[in-house]
Amino acid sequence: MSLHPAEIAREIRAYPFFSSFDETLLLQISTMVRPSEFQHGEVLLSAGQSNDTLYFLRQGTVEVLVDNEKVNELSQNGEVLGEMSVLSGKPASATIRAKTKLECFAIHADDFAHVPPNQKDRFQFLLYRIYAGILTDRLTKTNEKAKMYEITARQLERAKKEIEVVSSAQMNFLRSESKAPSQNVLLMEPNKKQQNMIKTAVGSTGVYLHLCSTQDEAQAAIRDKSKNFDVVFCDETSMDFLRWLRDVNFQGEMVFLQSTKKDFGPVQELPFVQYVITVDSEDRAGTVKSLLTTLTKILNKDYFGLEKYLAWGTDTKTKVAKSSKDREGLRQELLSYFRSLGIRSALLDRVQVAVEEMLMNAIYDAPVDSEGRALYNHLPRTETIELNPQEEAILRYGCDGNMMAISVRDSFGAISRDTVLKYFSSCYAGAAGSLNENKGGAGRGLHQILESCDFTIFNVKKGYATEVIGLFDIEAAIQKRDSSPKFHFFYIK
Repeated sequence: MSLHPAEIAREIRAYPFFSSFDETLLLQISTMVRPSEFQHGEVLLSAGQSNDTLYFLRQGTVEVLVDNEKVNELSQNGEVLGEMSVLSGKPASATIRAKTKLECFAIHADDFAHVPPNQKDRFQFLLYRIYAGILTDRLTKTNEKAKMYEITARQLERAKKEIEVVSSAQMNFLRSESKAPSQNVLLMEPNKKQQNMIKTAVGSTGVYLHLCSTQDEAQAAIRDKSKNFDVVFCDETSMDFLRWLRDVNFQGEMVFLQSTKKDFGPVQELPFVQYVITVDSEDRAGTVKSLLTTLTKILNKDYFGLEKYLAWGTDTKTKVAKSSKDREGLRQELLSYFRSLGIRSALLDRVQVAVEEMLMNAIYDAPVDSEGRALYNHLPRTETIELNPQEEAILRYGCDGNMMAISVRDSFGAISRDTVLKYFSSCYAGAAGSLNENKGGAGRGLHQILESCDFTIFNVKKGYATEVIGLFDIEAAIQKRDSSPKFHFFYIK
């Protein structure tokens, strides 16, 4: 249907593109406008081809395609199409295709030459001002989309990582030798949201998980002899229940869930609890992995080895420290290995601090005589020590692409649960070194390990071995690191 220029002028007056045009200029432009129609699937502009026409949407929806992928849809009345190629004189950068039946107004760029000479300068000024406004608006929208894309990409990456972490922990559990159906676990957790999350993760392993919200429920479950629980998990809200378990001579294992806040008071009141693991209520993947890894270790009675914290099949390196002089060479070899994997230097700075403290502890602090008396920890750390074969320290390390792990193991198992927790407590209370009088170290070694690592694991079997494992999240941004300590402590009978 043909339209009179006056009718066209009345309609386009509402379009943002023409909002600055006066009535006279608007009528002149209206004589250049041609109504056009396109059917579903028809192409208005083709990427890579020249274009000399401006289109203004009247009705319908168009798709914007780049490399045959849809990047946008436009349907707003008065939306301008093709302005970039008309303005630049270059081929169109995108294809525009009708998604529905389409009605447009079209103006050929050549028609602008017919503007009366006395209006031409003003018309050109208006035209370029309009183009500038359109480009600014498009840039703003592009920036907003880029921001949303970045946010979405981060969310997807975080979700992907959580799935990988949880799946890896579940697969490690299933690969273990545990007879999952015959093992029973009780978790004391008043938070229903946390209960559902843990039930979903742990339930998939085949372990029978009994969730309790109150102490009465938990005590009733323990009294039910048909269940015969192997492991009980509790946090600081359930300390009375843990003491009750001790009093009734509970034969299973007790695990204390330590909040990531820097308060070691509650767990220090429970010296009979052998296992302490930190949990972060905001870190779903980390909590699930902590629980599954802990279950794997306890139920299989297989505590040592950094492989449990890496993806299955990860290559690991093993080195031996026979003297205090070996520290520098071993540290440089470890750093060179991680550099060859592309690990950034800022992360390696933390690794370097941790491995140095681990080796110092294993060489100077760990060795004891048959009476349990320390052999070398009174010496300055600058004094060279040659270790006997039974005193040698084992350094191991590996990387699975998401997490780096380092560990140092001695052959003594002399450090106690209380010593570790007291050192941590004194350091975070600002009293570093107060427990280390008359010793060669500065009293901050354990604290520095904990602060340098994203996660620290202590495996201790008295008279047999102490293994300290440090984990480093490769993707975590340094400026967003949580300063709260995250660790596992296993004091093995």
